[in-house]
Amino acid sequence: MTRRLWPPKPADAAGLSALFAFLLAARWGRWADPLVDFGRELYQAWRLGAGDSLYADLAHLHGPLSQWWNGLLFRLTGPSLRALVLSNLAVLALETALLHRLLARACGRAGATTGAAVFLCLFGFGDFTTYGVFSHATPYSHEATHGLLLALAVMEAAFHFEGMETAGLLWGLCALTKPEPALAALAGCAAAGLLRGRGAAAFAGAALLAPLAAWLFLAPAAGGAAAARGVAGSWAAPLADPRAMASLYARGFAGSPSAFFSPDWLEWARALPVLILVLAWKWGRGGAVRLGLCAFAWVLLAKIMFAARIHQYGFTLAAPGAALLAAAAMGRRRTRRALAAGAAAGFCVLGVLRSQQRAAERTYRLGSGADAFLCDRRGAVLAPALARLSVLVKPEGTLAVWPEGAMLNYLSRRRNPTPYLNLLPVELAVWGEAEVLAAYRRAPPDAILLVHRETPEFGQRLFGTDYGRELLAWAGQEYAEAGRVGDPPLVPGSRFGATLLLRRR
Repeated sequence: MTRRLWPPKPADAAGLSALFAFLLAARWGRWADPLVDFGRELYQAWRLGAGDSLYADLAHLHGPLSQWWNGLLFRLTGPSLRALVLSNLAVLALETALLHRLLARACGRAGATTGAAVFLCLFGFGDFTTYGVFSHATPYSHEATHGLLLALAVMEAAFHFEGMETAGLLWGLCALTKPEPALAALAGCAAAGLLRGRGAAAFAGAALLAPLAAWLFLAPAAGGAAAARGVAGSWAAPLADPRAMASLYARGFAGSPSAFFSPDWLEWARALPVLILVLAWKWGRGGAVRLGLCAFAWVLLAKIMFAARIHQYGFTLAAPGAALLAAAAMGRRRTRRALAAGAAAGFCVLGVLRSQQRAAERTYRLGSGADAFLCDRRGAVLAPALARLSVLVKPEGTLAVWPEGAMLNYLSRRRNPTPYLNLLPVELAVWGEAEVLAAYRRAPPDAILLVHRETPEFGQRLFGTDYGRELLAWAGQEYAEAGRVGDPPLVPGSRFGATLLLRRR
């Protein structure tokens, strides 16, 4: 007799829906960061919706799919933070449904429901860092969340065993986001023995369609070479400056061995790669689905293999692995199932409590209407800075926020006249400071807002001191200070502040 695995039983579906609603209510309005990452996502969606071209008018490190989707959304609904968040929540709901379906194939209904609950509490709505950008509602990069959704869809399509053309088409779309989920889905299909003979040929042929269509769409505006670089996205980013990118990777993702012994339960996720290998060994020849899911989860962790974590980049990269382990732990024996469910519930409670602590720190309102959200104490500086900017820079004027802060471009509806929004070490390593400076000289903005943003995670702490020195020197020659709020920005020891610079006439 075959057990019914999908759709989930009404009690399971109702429980997961109630959990989703509870976590959403607890986080509502307290998610976006006023400076880091997510503002770039909003800004690019706004400009694409207004008719700008990706890679020609907007420099972008990743593939085009997510930005096109967000731009289309804003063209249909009008630009608003709320519209983008609702779209992202729909993506999260689909991720949860697909993950539940895949886990049900490998671990049964109870295990799938437990894994899906862990996914929602620790990864879907988890908020464990100062910046609210490692969240599915307001991700640092939509390529991360859209890529995970498409990778799960590839796995589900492939496990139908007759859907390799569909799986290949979905994989081609996934490849237009980020390499990590695309490689993980490929590894999962291969480990499950699905990329053989005609299945492999069908998969490969269908996988080429989306990248080719993207190149044909981009080429008229961006040119053939730029279109190819755009389609390649972050697959080719390490080739721009291999030495610099390797250094950034080592500093950002290698981690410290001492963290293995940390009393903080968030650090215990460092054992995930080993535990997934143990699970694959235990299952042995336990079926294509089980081996495929183990390979998928393990390869997805590759970027943070030596510093696996629930927080930061782990909100997508570690999510399938943690959910798979929680599902597999349930087993069939009643005692084991009770213990596993209790442990999963304990981690979920810890995650929700830690996330609520972070959310409680966000009490300053920034933006208005459908763009309003609550942020941390930086809002006390940025709100008056935005107010002064709106007085001194005309609505049709242009603005650059250095080294990062496209959220302020978006909230003020002042565009950046160059393609380069963020001037962090990664972006300057990929594009080159000389090229970025030349772009600003060709199209200088009416105003530059300097904000305090330290970047020790890249091994270069301060813009203008450790990197971006030529850019800041040029700004000092061409612009004059028009006001400051808070501490002087980009100075060692500064707490937080912003300085508005106006172009000399």
